[in-house]
Amino acid sequence: MYRIATLLTPKMRMLRMLPPDEKDDVVKGAKEIIQKMQFHLGPAIVEDEPPPAKKQKTDRFADWEGDASVASVTVPKPIDDEMAEYLSSRLSDNPDPDNVLQWWKFNKERFPALSKLARFIFSIPASSAPSERAFSVCGRILEERRTRLGPQSISNILFLHSNIAK
Repeated sequence: MYRIATLLTPKMRMLRMLPPDEKDDVVKGAKEIIQKMQFHLGPAIVEDEPPPAKKQKTDRFADWEGDASVASVTVPKPIDDEMAEYLSSRLSDNPDPDNVLQWWKFNKERFPALSKLARFIFSIPASSAPSERAFSVCGRILEERRTRLGPQSISNILFLHSNIAK
């Protein structure tokens, strides 16, 4: 996963630190994940779809979402083509190539499957420290004098600790 994360970092996408055969393995692994997770599939296209109903006032979040009737429907390009275009793209065309998440947000329409893979890969925590910290707090809560606490009470105390202690 860390090699795929390196591939998805625009400045390091050429994987110059790896021998050519390992580079090919990383690219192949990224393509396999895209196929397996079906990141390459676009939205379903329905030919005889009725026009969308008028927005009602009860739909509070409709303004935040894109209007499907206005968006143009494009046929997703093959993963091999998308990967080749990504590997040969110029970074100077994009704002702030150092901020990886912003780069992928800016290029999500140009590289739809790869941007979904980047969102998936970069959402994985880099360390297990937060979960270790939670277990440590739980150990301090469940001490000998507090054996009668129920599971819901423990959950509530952990929730309060993680959200108030900051």
